[in-house]
Amino acid sequence: MAASCGQATRWVVCLSQRVLSMGSAVVGQPELDLRKLEEQVDELLKKVDALSSENRSLRQQKDGLVSERARLLDKTESARNRVEAMIARLKAMERD
Repeated sequence: MAASCGQATRWVVCLSQRVLSMGSAVVGQPELDLRKLEEQVDELLKKVDALSSENRSLRQQKDGLVSERARLLDKTESARNRVEAMIARLKAMERD
């Protein structure tokens, strides 16, 4: 997924550079529109960075939760086995 974000970022930068370089060649195109476009591209890049960072953080959080779940499942299984063993011993004591 990180490669996709990098590719998207490179694509946006490339596109913005092409548009800006074309801007001087476009007759009658106000420089204001190019500045607005540049601001929009910058804003998109900031959003991509923020979302990439959030995605990384969420993946780390998910990994931690998956590990904790596995640990808790093991702990629960161990407790279940101990309780079943106690029940078996109690039943054996009743029979004696």
